[in-house]
Amino acid sequence: MISTVLATELLNRRLVQAETQAPPPQVRRETDYFRANIGEVETPEDLLADFRLYRYVMTAYDLEGALDAKAIIGRVLEEGSDDRSDLANRLNDAKYRELTDALGFSVAGNLKLQLPDFLDKVASRYQRVQLEIEAGETNNGARLSAYFDRKIGEVSSWFEVLADPPLRDVMFTALSLPQELQGADIDKLAERFEKAIPLQDLKDEARREQFLYRFAINNDIVQTQVASGSAAVRLLAASAPQTNLTL
Repeated sequence: MISTVLATELLNRRLVQAETQAPPPQVRRETDYFRANIGEVETPEDLLADFRLYRYVMTAYDLEGALDAKAIIGRVLEEGSDDRSDLANRLNDAKYRELTDALGFSVAGNLKLQLPDFLDKVASRYQRVQLEIEAGETNNGARLSAYFDRKIGEVSSWFEVLADPPLRDVMFTALSLPQELQGADIDKLAERFEKAIPLQDLKDEARREQFLYRFAINNDIVQTQVASGSAAVRLLAASAPQTNLTL
């Protein structure tokens, strides 16, 4: 596996190239299908019933890993997020709230799905996320770094970061925080993050680039330690004396 530093550099180059190049054929086919058919969707049930559309939208909003959770997604889209008791506000991942707010079924029905600007936004997100997913197949740290770079400018508090698992993971790795702190009080974690690097600093491109380089270095260290530990376990297992037990 290539290093996170190199994988991130390669992904960044591809992201720049993607701004002026046509998308790959598979991405183009899925995008054409999305544009041609999303206007027929009137309800969350319609979206869930068309797997290609459903997968496209879920991928664009970084939820491709939750495709099987149709019951949850349907409820999230039906309820919206205006009420604190809405499911999107109670799930431990802010991406569900972002999804329902973006599609707006609970507020405007399918009106948003008719707007060209909205379709362009979803298509642009999908194409970028696909590049991030491909990079993650080689080095997941590169995918996390690109996600952080894309999303951190949208957040207004550390609590939003803590509610987004990938953003949270990048912070923990970059700051070399032990995993035992994952269950710590969120107010204390927010204070710890702000003390380490003010959230506003991460809005600055140069500071963010430095921070993500630090993340990449630390991620490679962690992965090396994990690989070394696994190798040591295999070596011990191979050298252990074999005992035949007869009952």
